Amino acid sequence: VTLKFYVRNVLLIGFFQGATIVLGMTSYLYLTVSFVQMLKASTPVMIVIFLRLFKIEDPSVKILMSVLIISTGVIMSGYGEINFSIVGVLTMISGQVAEALRLVFTQKLLKNLRFTVLEGLCYVTPAASFWV
Repeated sequence: VTLKFYVRNVLLIGFFQGATIVLGMTSYLYLTVSFVQMLKASTPVMIVIFLRLFKIEDPSVKILMSVLIISTGVIMSGYGEINFSIVGVLTMISGQVAEALRLVFTQKLLKNLRFTVLEGLCYVTPAASFWV
């Protein structure tokens, strides 16, 4: 693994993993635990969107319908939240975007670059620790 490869791929995944942890924990300072859990349910929606945007996977109609149902459920469950905080919601959404991007780039690393799961962990974990 060259330094250029490590910086462009592995360090990027580590950054998103660190951002997921920090932003996810920060959201608990502003939102209730139950509301955070409801918002976390929309992570698969973002994953499907980013997989499509980066042309890694083309979702089927069945997956798109499932994502639509998840989105509707998250919107309905979050409507009327008493302790709503825009700062908390923005940190939570940012954390979810970071998580979705981490998973998409990890998929690229494992699938397209032919890394095994253990190799991926051995490279990404120190990078994530660096960013946290």
